[in-house]
Amino acid sequence: MPYTPYTWQIGVGGATPIDKTNLDHLETQYAEAIVSVVKTADQTVNNSVVLVNDTHLLFAIAANEVWIVKYYIAYISSNVADIKFHSTIPALAAKVAYEMGFGYWTDNSLAVIHGAAAQILFGGMNADKYAHFYEIIINGANAGNVQLQWAQVNAEVSDTKVLEGACIMAHKLA
Repeated sequence: MPYTPYTWQIGVGGATPIDKTNLDHLETQYAEAIVSVVKTADQTVNNSVVLVNDTHLLFAIAANEVWIVKYYIAYISSNVADIKFHSTIPALAAKVAYEMGFGYWTDNSLAVIHGAAAQILFGGMNADKYAHFYEIIINGANAGNVQLQWAQVNAEVSDTKVLEGACIMAHKLA
């Protein structure tokens, strides 16, 4: 059900009252406009720069929707292997990715990365770290999944992990 804004006119003659039916309708619309996905187990990559699908962090979008997707990723990687992130999106969609926080290439500042092939890189320190980045996805005529992928930046025989509790918060804008 698409979101339908409604102007409440309490106390005006003939106005629609705020009742359970109307509130349930708003809750249903709100639930469809926000998606949250939480990673329920650690996932490991070792000695590989090939992007792999995250086993938990994905969600479906419909044709012609616009989403802002916020990623909050807990990870651990060596200071040689580091970590890179990418998301796949439906064919004909466009995205702009924004890197925030402790960015690998950005000296802890904001970087803007355009295009469906964009990758976001973060450094490792042999300790738990957190990456926060977001994307605006403008979907075209094809429905499909927004799928987080990740890998080591530099192949190293060491474990790089995205940890349980990492999550996606996505808001449908249109």
